[in-house]
Amino acid sequence: MQFRFLALTALASVISAQQCSDNYSGTPGDAGWLEYINCGQQTSPSSNTNWPPANCNATQPPSSWPLAGPYSFPDNLDTGYGPPMTKDQIYAILSLVWVIENDGPVKNGIVPWWTAYSYIQNIGDKRGYTTNIVGFCTGTGDDIVFLQKLAAIDPCNPLAKYVPDVASLSAANSDKLTGLDGFAQEILTQGGGPTGSGPINPNYIQATWNTLSDPSNPAGYWGVAMDRSRKYNLALPITKGQLYDIGLNSGNVDLAINMVTTRPPTAAEAGGKQEKLWLADLQTQWAKLIQDPSNNLDGGQLDRANLWHHLLDPTWSVTNSKGQVGATNTVPLLQLELPVTVNAYGDSVLIKSPGGSTPSTPTPPKTTLPIPPPSSPTPPKTTPSTTIPPTTPSPPPTTSPKTTLPTPPPTSPTPPQTTPPTPQPPSGDCGNCANCYYAPTQACFIGWSKADCASIASFKWCGA
Repeated sequence: MQFRFLALTALASVISAQQCSDNYSGTPGDAGWLEYINCGQQTSPSSNTNWPPANCNATQPPSSWPLAGPYSFPDNLDTGYGPPMTKDQIYAILSLVWVIENDGPVKNGIVPWWTAYSYIQNIGDKRGYTTNIVGFCTGTGDDIVFLQKLAAIDPCNPLAKYVPDVASLSAANSDKLTGLDGFAQEILTQGGGPTGSGPINPNYIQATWNTLSDPSNPAGYWGVAMDRSRKYNLALPITKGQLYDIGLNSGNVDLAINMVTTRPPTAAEAGGKQEKLWLADLQTQWAKLIQDPSNNLDGGQLDRANLWHHLLDPTWSVTNSKGQVGATNTVPLLQLELPVTVNAYGDSVLIKSPGGSTPSTPTPPKTTLPIPPPSSPTPPKTTPSTTIPPTTPSPPPTTSPKTTLPTPPPTSPTPPQTTPPTPQPPSGDCGNCANCYYAPTQACFIGWSKADCASIASFKWCGA
């Protein structure tokens, strides 16, 4: 998979006919993959000679892990102010970001955002390896945070071995791959395998979201967005999604927020007209920031701004770089209702609910009664240690990351609770479905071919 805008301006290195940011045309993990994704950089053995820690038991085999799929995020993910977002609303946000950031295929409206968990590549932007769903980088301050969070909940995880190596690379802002022998292969194994839809380590998912949900670190884009939703009484899923996308794209959502002159809604106005006015102003200011050359955010980013603006205002007629309006919705999609078709860079992409239905739409808050915000965001089920490296890269940390090795675990550590496995129905169990079956919601996707169904591991073919 390929990130379209992993850096503010990607500095692509050319090795023979290959640009470092180009997609690998083979299968990840095959004979030519590692040389290709390293793009001229050499790896070397890890400096961590004290691995593994004492008392580490054998790691869980991938066969015991759930399959990666549309809802591969923690059940208790903080969704900010107001009514908790549904799984489909979170999926919609992640899908909208994926459509803008990537150019992979979308089959039958199911956006495979989760396949980026296993992504890893040196894209030639002077940041070392770029990996995971937002592009954590080994040469900046975010991948080390992810590894430290992973080591905190799973000290025996093979990726924890690389904490001192990535800490050194990060502290030096180095694009080298020193000490990272085996690192890319382990990311592939932990993150869903070559297709990205295979078994995925639940601890890998949890550490990813512990990183994204922690607003105190350079890549805590989700956490910052949810914090701002509480600060400004923003209850609509579309507002939260827009905050996340701006933060991810720019590295600092407050750049746009601080330009907004419309007052934010009161608690009593959350989810209503005043929030929509505030969001429209935010989107206008964001477009201005993108078009200011001093911000280095042009290069097509106006396409993503138009997309979100059209979801809020279907009369929005500003066209993108290919002359398209941002989406095809005819009513505001304040709850990120699915299905919807969005347009960017000449592509039109249908986004459907993986469960075969639109997200449940919470009743809009009454304008006479405030929605009290939670006293504090719901913490992840595992204590965060501190972390999409940004689609916009994060600045280097102001202090060097700690290189302390993880504390050896107890003999049998209790794994954190993460998204439950995506079950596949046992053979012969297809409900009343005679086509492509999705067990968690008992949905039947009529009109899919057997090949289409087989392309997503969590779906089961029940046809003849």
